[in-house]
Amino acid sequence: MTDLTSLANVKQWLGLAQNTDDALLTQLIAAASSLVRSYTKRDILLQAYAELLDGSGGSSLVVENYPITSISSVVMDGGVIASNRFNFSGARITFNDGNFSDGVNNVQVNYSAGFAVVPSDLEQAVIEIVGVKYRERGRIGQASFSLSGQNVSLLVDALPASVKLVLNMYKKVI
Repeated sequence: MTDLTSLANVKQWLGLAQNTDDALLTQLIAAASSLVRSYTKRDILLQAYAELLDGSGGSSLVVENYPITSISSVVMDGGVIASNRFNFSGARITFNDGNFSDGVNNVQVNYSAGFAVVPSDLEQAVIEIVGVKYRERGRIGQASFSLSGQNVSLLVDALPASVKLVLNMYKKVI
């Protein structure tokens, strides 16, 4: 799996000098990228898919991965549907001049979906996850401490609210 940000971008955002904690930050980037994929329940970057769908009897079907960027073939009940007979948008394939016949696993779609480049808001969310984990590593499990006679409470939420907001926009809802 490909990381959703780079070491250089994380270091720039954290204001770190070159060769500072590179191995740790690289590990955190991989973990944050994996966390994002798990949380959103989808792959983010562009890749090819082959999917069997149940024909609905209607003029459109929804694939599992999105946004669709291209469709190489649609086969229904063993017959290839010409590419000029359907179009796509988001996760939906629409049959222009007919319906997908009713059936179980009777429509095979070979397509590409995802983003060619990580969307900037999603990349920033990954950078912030790395930043939080990097800065909090010295106080894991600590909710508060005393400093000069004053109690200081620490935020111990797994993900900052701003990050959750972005991730929720990319979350696959089934």
